[in-house]
Amino acid sequence: MNNWIKTRISELKARAKKVLKKMPSFSEIQNSQWISTECGPVLKSELKNNLFRCPKCNKAQRLNYAKDRFDIFFGEDKYEIINIPIDKSMDDPLKWVDQKTYIERLKEARKKTNSNCAVEFAVGKPQETRR
Repeated sequence: MNNWIKTRISELKARAKKVLKKMPSFSEIQNSQWISTECGPVLKSELKNNLFRCPKCNKAQRLNYAKDRFDIFFGEDKYEIINIPIDKSMDDPLKWVDQKTYIERLKEARKKTNSNCAVEFAVGKPQETRR
């Protein structure tokens, strides 16, 4: 009796592996022209042209970068990001250590976002709303 259970479990594992192999990697998803919304797939360019609102249901989508919000508010590249100098000697006053040091995590985050600060500020003239 135990034998048929093991056989069934190994069959299910084999099927699951096939399904998982077909799934795209994170980098493939990031580099895709498409993004998934509750209504289904939408072109990223179409979403951006619609101010990050789903063209099918008009629901606001998440903005992952400050640049996207600045583009909506000021108009594309019609603003200047204010560079605020940061005293990096104060990056980790607690000397925090987890699986990685806090300094390592901070370096990775700064490289990924291309920003030294968690908050970005910009100066420009707000554009007229497109609604």
